[in-house]
Amino acid sequence: RSSDLYSARFEAAVDASAGPQTTILSAGSDTEAAQSSLRVELENSPILNVPGSQTIMAGSNLRFHLSASSADGFPVMLSASQLPANSTFEAAGGNFDWTPSASDVGTHDLTFTATNSLGIATSKQVHLYVGSGRPELTNLRNAAAPTATAACTPGSVATLVGRFLFSGATPVAERSGSTLDLQNTQVLVNGVPRPVLFASPDRVDFVCSQDAPGTPLEIALQNGATVSNTLRTAMLSDAPGIFTVADGGSTQAFAFRPDSSELAAMPNPRFLATPAIAGELLSVVASGVPCDENFSTGKPQLQFGMHIMPARTVRPAAGYAGACELTFEVPTGLTNDNLSVRLQVLHYDGTATNSNPASIAVADR
Repeated sequence: RSSDLYSARFEAAVDASAGPQTTILSAGSDTEAAQSSLRVELENSPILNVPGSQTIMAGSNLRFHLSASSADGFPVMLSASQLPANSTFEAAGGNFDWTPSASDVGTHDLTFTATNSLGIATSKQVHLYVGSGRPELTNLRNAAAPTATAACTPGSVATLVGRFLFSGATPVAERSGSTLDLQNTQVLVNGVPRPVLFASPDRVDFVCSQDAPGTPLEIALQNGATVSNTLRTAMLSDAPGIFTVADGGSTQAFAFRPDSSELAAMPNPRFLATPAIAGELLSVVASGVPCDENFSTGKPQLQFGMHIMPARTVRPAAGYAGACELTFEVPTGLTNDNLSVRLQVLHYDGTATNSNPASIAVADR
């Protein structure tokens, strides 16, 4: 009815390079329609676009391009500092060029600055690493999120982080766990190859062995004929981690209704999403917990804000070796666009292991 008032919540993402503009927002039904507008303005500071961190082998050539713009439409001057010896930077075109030698092995932090006609400047750093080309392992990480406990647990997926881990042109994935060799990249746990799920130059996902908790582990990576350094750790009984959406560091949980692909999040232009409803079931994809309902180490539960709900079901995640799908009931009395959730394994001795914090959206019916 025309006298009724309704509201709709949503997220908006504005590209840093967008110009000043007015966006029209429309909403309606079969019989009613409404419009509003949203104005986008630029800051006075110039926009400077630089590449992310770069890793290069000594003797190889590195080239990248910078760009800058200003809200006033006038030219922006580029400059650079802390450049490596024998490198060149063409300020007029924004082009950097360098071929490092063996003496340049190590880290280099380059600073680039864009200055507009008002004298307002924006500076950003580009981190460079020059290596020998041998695969280098820097650490073991929970596959779900960097903030979750870093460990191998029996049969769970884990992540190796480093450099020169993969020599392919583009990252490759085989999440089913059916291969021990992903385009010449292997992971060895105590000398035994383990299934490789994903491989890129700086990250490799693999399935941990089924060794008992407490077992010492020596983890190495082989890229072609070259073997990396060895990481030494021990198997843990559990290290829960909630998978989050890979979207610019978002903490949005990979949580969805069991019969839908929609995430439990506010509607937004990045992925299909609607808020979860109190009382319905919600599935969460996690690492570092046993994917069965024997609960041999402890009982998994999910903390929704101040509410704690036990797992209804636990099973292997479809198409993702080493990950689990846990289903929980969304507690009543919650309405929050960004509700904090945390997976917890409650051990039989009274101790508990917590996951990384994540978030979901919950709405009233």
